[in-house]
Amino acid sequence: MRRIIACFVTALAFTASIAQAQDAKLGQLVGVLTRSDGYKQTTLVTDRGALGFAVPGDWKQIQLDFKLPVANAVYDVPDPSTLSGGSNTNCSMAFADPATPEGQAVIGRVTAFGGTDSQRNGWSIHSRTETNGDAATVEVVASKPQGFVTSVAMCAWGQGGSHDAAYDTYIGKIFDTLLDSVAAGPAPFKARPGETFFSPQ
Repeated sequence: MRRIIACFVTALAFTASIAQAQDAKLGQLVGVLTRSDGYKQTTLVTDRGALGFAVPGDWKQIQLDFKLPVANAVYDVPDPSTLSGGSNTNCSMAFADPATPEGQAVIGRVTAFGGTDSQRNGWSIHSRTETNGDAATVEVVASKPQGFVTSVAMCAWGQGGSHDAAYDTYIGKIFDTLLDSVAAGPAPFKARPGETFFSPQ
């Protein structure tokens, strides 16, 4: 049912200090912070700038390969009600370096996605619904060139059984919140109190 844009592998990690995160020679380092509003902020710090986004704290991270040229994080989204009819929902966030073959491959998949086109704060959004018998899968993907990367977000969920259309609206709002949280650019990174770091391998 779920179609995520790229393949992922589990990242091995070790903890690092805030001083390491502020070192201009750090290369790539991932920072994680649980904010006061309960959201989990994830940031990839590179020698070219920082890339980050935030998701609700109850999202379960199921895959992680957070390192350029394609940095990916994938989550299982909990259903707060019975509206989804028991279908799983996945959301992913990726940053792709367009100057690399790997990054171009991800961007090419987004370009070929098709579906309904819309725009939101610089994001190009595409959606489609695929049916298989009585069941259907909804996929929505958004991309936006930001600094030295192209940011790509995706959510996919099933429709079938006792599915309620209100769940589609609920996921749409979650998706918009994810897009609004994304930040990418060359500005110097400043570690925040309580932020912990690890090195992607």
